[in-house]
Amino acid sequence: MSVTDAANFVYNTPKNTDPQLNSHEKYQDFVNALGLHGKPVVVDDKTFDQSIKDSAVDGIVLYRGLGNQDDTAVIDSIKFGNKFYAGNGLAGGGLYFTDLYSEASVGYSNGDWNTSILTAYIDKNKAKMVDYKTIYTQFASEPMPIQKQFAKTQPGFSVLDDPLYLQGDALSAYAMWKGYNVVKQDIKDYKGNHDTYHYIALTRDVLVIREHTPQGGLK
Repeated sequence: MSVTDAANFVYNTPKNTDPQLNSHEKYQDFVNALGLHGKPVVVDDKTFDQSIKDSAVDGIVLYRGLGNQDDTAVIDSIKFGNKFYAGNGLAGGGLYFTDLYSEASVGYSNGDWNTSILTAYIDKNKAKMVDYKTIYTQFASEPMPIQKQFAKTQPGFSVLDDPLYLQGDALSAYAMWKGYNVVKQDIKDYKGNHDTYHYIALTRDVLVIREHTPQGGLK
């Protein structure tokens, strides 16, 4: 499929109206149109720990924090739900994970909030991963009308003609068209030094999830 055909397909995907899904994430429309609701693999703690070295992308464990959860509904939905609720972020839609337990727990343990953290890794046998800078550079090199279609933005709509402005809505669908299902982003601290990596799973079926998350993360 050409980039023009792909952009047209994304632009014309019907808007999600399912209350179980993310009505604010345009990538969710794309997920629904292609039926990208595959489930992750959930394993017991021992199996997870024994398989990390041989099976995990970069050989590392990842974490995702879910704040203010009074029950396990959201976590159960990610693990076992029949539909993939696509989160959203500055680097596109999907499920965001960090390689730092401390980052996943920040903001989710204050006041009366209950901390819920998923522990997972990305299966290297299923992952087709691309670096964020690489896919962003490719996206930014496309003609602006193509970028806007991937962002599901009306051609006549007054928005900044800036890939950085459009990418949050467009980058995941563009990456999927390129054949990728994971985006890896290097996150810098305020001094510009490496702080952590974000791994954005564009589909759930690349994930292997640990049944339980130990306090403080895996040692």
